[in-house]
Parts: sequence; C-alpha cells; structure tokens
Amino acid sequence: MNELWKRLSEIHNNNVKSLNAQRNEFDVVLDTIEDPIVVLDHLGKIEHHNKYFANLVGAKGHSLNFQAWNDVSLSSLTYLHLRNLLRIENMEETLFWTAVDHSDKIFRLRKRYIFDSNKKRCGTIFILHDITHSFSSEKFKEITLKLKDSQSK
Repeated sequence: MNELWKRLSEIHNNNVKSLNAQRNEFDVVLDTIEDPIVVLDHLGKIEHHNKYFANLVGAKGHSLNFQAWNDVSLSSLTYLHLRNLLRIENMEETLFWTAVDHSDKIFRLRKRYIFDSNKKRCGTIFILHDITHSFSSEKFKEITLKLKDSQSK
C-alpha cells in the first residue's frame, strides 16, 4: 500500500509540473499579443491574463490569476467599468473607453465563450482591441464623449 501511495504521489507531482509548464507556455503566448486579454473560468475566476490587461486595469504582473473577477481588489475606474460591462450576459461586442497613461483610448471589447469537448461552456475570453487611431479626431471626440457618458451611469 505504501508503494502504491508513493507511486500515486509521483504521478500527481508530474501532472502538476506538466500543468504548470503548460500554464507558463500559454502565459508567454498571451504576453506576446498586444491586445489586453483576460480569460475567466466557468466560475468567473481569472485563469489567465496578459501584461497589457494587467496594465490596463492597474494590476501588477500576473497578480490577478485565480481571483474572482467580480471581487478583485482594484479601485481603478477602468476595472470598475469593465467589471460592469462584463456582467452583461448577452454582450458579445461593444466599444469601451478608458484612459491609459493619461491618454484617451477606445477599445473594441469582444467576448467569446470557451467550450469543453462535451460542448459545455467552461470559460470566457475577453479581448480588447485598441481602435483609437481608426477615427478622425472629430469622430474620436464624439465617440469618447458618448462612451464616457454611458459608462458613468
């Protein structure tokens, strides 16, 4: 029985090492993407995020991982506005305004569900694509004012 328990422990340790290696590889890939990205599990906990997302919401590195998205202890307006937006169940895509490094930015926020092999929803990925430079200065000001107003409600 002792040998069996020892072997089971070794298998478990190898699985944990393998999972951690896969997580690290995935985090490296996410950090190469310049759009802010956050992945929530089926319970709403942060599974992954990249450094651009952390910067956007005012967090350090990968400090957000494994925290419940709705209970993160951040007080940045960007986080608070995003948290409210991400609560909208039927939202698939919307525009989102925020200030990054003292500069107004407009992002296209997209939500996509992740499904397991049984087609059961097991997570959600949110991607914010910076579209600030897609607008003329007049159109940018107009959209920014509308988004600021709607997000402040």
